[in-house]
Amino acid sequence: MSGIDPRTGEVLVEAKHLADPRAKLAGEPLVVALEVAAAERGVTVGRMLAARPAMVKRAAQLARGVDREGQAHLIRIHDVEKLARAAGLVAQVYEAEDLAYARKWRDATVRVGNRGYDLTLASPRASACCTA
Repeated sequence: MSGIDPRTGEVLVEAKHLADPRAKLAGEPLVVALEVAAAERGVTVGRMLAARPAMVKRAAQLARGVDREGQAHLIRIHDVEKLARAAGLVAQVYEAEDLAYARKWRDATVRVGNRGYDLTLASPRASACCTA
């Protein structure tokens, strides 16, 4: 189940890890803050972040996720900080306690995916019409 050959110890399948959910925050408040900051400057969010193309892409991805999932859409604290810094956000978007908690778990990961399968195989019964 750990992806390792029990005889040789060779790694057969690398485990997949994702950011710990405790290191994530709701994306909606950040989307709203980005839109407000852009509106105050008379530009779009994309134009506001134009100097950092990766942040333009991440902000668009975040906005799509929030449109699709609403308040359930989460974003890693790492990305929150990068987007806020790129946009020059000075207003507090999240509660201090929420930020501190997410920062505490910043580097934590969780293992995801199927660890194995359990199969039962059975052969079909021979029918009376087919026996000789």
